[in-house]
Amino acid sequence: MAALTVLLPVGPPPRPHLEATLGSLAEELPSPDARLLAVFDGTEPTATERRLLDALQARVAVLPKRDNLGQVLDAGLRLVDTPLTSRIDADDLWPRSRLSGQLRFMDAHPDCAVAGSDATTVDVDGRPLGTLRTGRGRDLRRGLLLRNQLIHPSTVFRTELARRAGGYPDVERVEDYGLWLRLAQLGDVLNAPERWLTYRVHPRQLSRRRVARPGRSLIGARRAELARHLGVAAVYPSFAQLAWSGAQVCGRLGLNRLWTRFEGQPAA
Repeated sequence: MAALTVLLPVGPPPRPHLEATLGSLAEELPSPDARLLAVFDGTEPTATERRLLDALQARVAVLPKRDNLGQVLDAGLRLVDTPLTSRIDADDLWPRSRLSGQLRFMDAHPDCAVAGSDATTVDVDGRPLGTLRTGRGRDLRRGLLLRNQLIHPSTVFRTELARRAGGYPDVERVEDYGLWLRLAQLGDVLNAPERWLTYRVHPRQLSRRRVARPGRSLIGARRAELARHLGVAAVYPSFAQLAWSGAQVCGRLGLNRLWTRFEGQPAA
């Protein structure tokens, strides 16, 4: 049986980059070690998309329209039947050798619950921009109390642990951060030295939107949970929450570089 499922959420049209994403996956799929699960939110794949998905031997699920990405991902996670789940978004690119690299890394780090990596950034037309850096260190759980340390579509995580953690929370914009804060209570959080993602920066991406109050409240509560688990003084996550809320204000005022320092997203 395959060891890894690539979980790909697909939103409603227009989907200008999905064909490129599927083309990048064709470098490593289909494979005996991995399968692709494409979860369409409220719309069927087009004929061209279906042809590409069939060539990848992908499993396709079409959901009734959900309210947010967290709901789509959680529905997809419930369909995964492999020990590992790897993430990719419908506007990013899958680098060659990512599959083998993630399988080796998780095998070499049996206590790791979730791992990510740096990403090469490109613009809307695929032209290189630079590098999106991640958190550093042997274990990033304490760093998560301050800010998100992982680039979501670069990650691979243990499926059963993600389910034990409650899956993706039903919130906008921070469904990944909310999951990592729970996974960090079940295992190590690491970033690999390789680059497992080519990350497309464009105006329409969801990750560039501000976090609404329900998301901020959830992150605050889960930071406090993790702090208790790690034996960290409660004042630390409280300070982090205050700083993160301040970063949101910076975002609303257009001070993007201050905002992104706490968001873990590339500056505009």
